[in-house]
Amino acid sequence: MEKEIPIIVSAHHASSNYGRFADRCALTDEQRIRYSDYGTANTAPRFRGGHTQNASYSRGIIDLNRGPNDEKLYPTQDFGKPTPQQIWKEGQKPTQNEQDRFFKEIWTPYHNRLTDAIRSAKRPAIVLAWDNTAKYPIGYNKKGDEVIMPSFILSNNGAEHSSSPEQRHEADDSKKTTCQPELLDEFYIEFGKALRRKNLPDDRHLNEIFRGQYVTKHYNSYHTPNIHPDQPVQSIQIDYCADITHDQKKPNSKF
Repeated sequence: MEKEIPIIVSAHHASSNYGRFADRCALTDEQRIRYSDYGTANTAPRFRGGHTQNASYSRGIIDLNRGPNDEKLYPTQDFGKPTPQQIWKEGQKPTQNEQDRFFKEIWTPYHNRLTDAIRSAKRPAIVLAWDNTAKYPIGYNKKGDEVIMPSFILSNNGAEHSSSPEQRHEADDSKKTTCQPELLDEFYIEFGKALRRKNLPDDRHLNEIFRGQYVTKHYNSYHTPNIHPDQPVQSIQIDYCADITHDQKKPNSKF
């Protein structure tokens, strides 16, 4: 029997937990849930022979899908509509020392576990960044049209509505795709078949607004050649619309 492809899943925004900093957080309980990718702890797929990892703390503490030097690693506002809310009460934002502890005690162990899972793979591996977004405007496409979150967006840092890089022979590594375009194209087809079998919405968009963040852009052999010494690693980000699984008016309760 052919062995399964090792698939490593990261649900890095699954939690709304602020731990001992909850009393300093300015967000209501519902706002904290809305700021998380609510439900992804339950919907993140689990594959035999793979690894699925959920965040234990809110992205408001530290955003696990941001790199160490990203200015948004320690966010100060949520995604509230029409106006974002301040995450922290006046004068109670975490200090630099506290942020350093977040990085050491939350960010670093999370990414060490992902790295260990990838490097333990005995075959070519795939990393899936698992995210969701509420059904609201997420940005503007190249035509200038406002985009409402569709059912699914599949991303590999490619060109808008394409699996291919924006420039085929670019010198800038940051413009490279995070997986082979052929892999994303095949995934697009098979994912659609699986959705239809489950009677789920199957409208799927490629690299529309969302093109991947740190997890997909770092955990692949194209951007990080030494991520696995022996096996190639490819990565894809999946964003799904939260209204597929939740009542948008009450995100803490399922349909």
